[in-house]
Amino acid sequence: MTLADRQADLVEEGFDVGIMVGRPARSASIVTRRLTTCQLTVCATPDYLARHGPTICWRIRA
Repeated sequence: MTLADRQADLVEEGFDVGIMVGRPARSASIVTRRLTTCQLTVCATPDYLARHGPTICWRIRA
């Protein structure tokens, strides 16, 4: 199992199967299928919000 914070070239890197989160890769050399949909929830402690303010959440959503 390999976890990466980038879009890997599955064919070039020798993977047989890949699970990607986000937009599907557009490539003539791979077949993609949607497995599911998910909702992203951003959470923060009251201490974090007191230090950084709640506006950080709007930057993440953009």
